[in-house]
Amino acid sequence: MFLLDVSLVLIFSDIEKAQMTELAFACAQHEKKTYDILVKQLGEEDSRTRDSQNWMSTFKARELQVDAVFQECYFTPVSQFLNF
Repeated sequence: MFLLDVSLVLIFSDIEKAQMTELAFACAQHEKKTYDILVKQLGEEDSRTRDSQNWMSTFKARELQVDAVFQECYFTPVSQFLNF
């Protein structure tokens, strides 16, 4: 029973990671389209264009953070989570 519970937690984590990755990709993709439009209409130096560029950087940083958290979870022994 114990092994089954741990495997279910890992499967749930895979589903969560997939959903979070999909959401981050959609946000980044949308912001890239917005940025491209702003560059064409307003130029690279406009504050709104720079804001959009900052958002793209933020989405990339968050994606890296999520990856790091999930990597840490997968490479950390289960016993550490359970205080053995």
